[in-house]
Amino acid sequence: FDIHAGAIDLLFPHHENEIAQSEAATGKQFVKYWVHGEHLSVEGDKMSKSLKNDLTLRDLETRRISPLAFRYLVLTSHYRSRLNFTWESLQAADSALTRIYDTILDLKTKKATGARTDSLISRETEFLAALSDDLNTPRAIGVIQESISAYHKNSESISARALLAFLYKADQVLSLGFKKIKPVAIPSDIQLKLTQREDARARKDFARADALRAELTHLGWTIEDTAQGPRLKQTRS
Repeated sequence: FDIHAGAIDLLFPHHENEIAQSEAATGKQFVKYWVHGEHLSVEGDKMSKSLKNDLTLRDLETRRISPLAFRYLVLTSHYRSRLNFTWESLQAADSALTRIYDTILDLKTKKATGARTDSLISRETEFLAALSDDLNTPRAIGVIQESISAYHKNSESISARALLAFLYKADQVLSLGFKKIKPVAIPSDIQLKLTQREDARARKDFARADALRAELTHLGWTIEDTAQGPRLKQTRS
């Protein structure tokens, strides 16, 4: 078959034995590509139960961090490089992934018009080239972030439809849940508090406006003030 994965400590003798046994039995090449992943460290130490630093996805969810944030974190490191896990790096990965999700929601609200620009076509090519270069996922993630930054810097220069199509195509490989991102229905009571906040700001009653913002934050909603007006975002759990 094409790809055989495994940790670096299985390179010898385990995988050497697999090759010897399988090719002796079939007379054919066993595997075309071997992908040996480096080990994961936790706060600079080897992860092990004896050190009581072993983690599970449930530990992430307890801290209200999406397991996909861990996947994103892993993808920002090359599989041949040792990854040192810290809660700070995971939080940074979660924030970076949230920014991508917010961009996808923004792209969905824009009119699906316009053609791909040369810069976006170049980035799509660079994304595929990175993956072809020994699965260079850190560079592939970098290309996505550069595309998003360019869009936010000048949203008129890149087609919303084309950028969204690129992100969906990239996610066929990365599996970070891009296509599952959908606008969240805002409950009427939350919308009312937002309206009341805007009324308070118009009256220059900033103390009341700040109090309403704090209430919304406590209820799991953040307000992003934009040139087009305030936008509500639900805090992801």
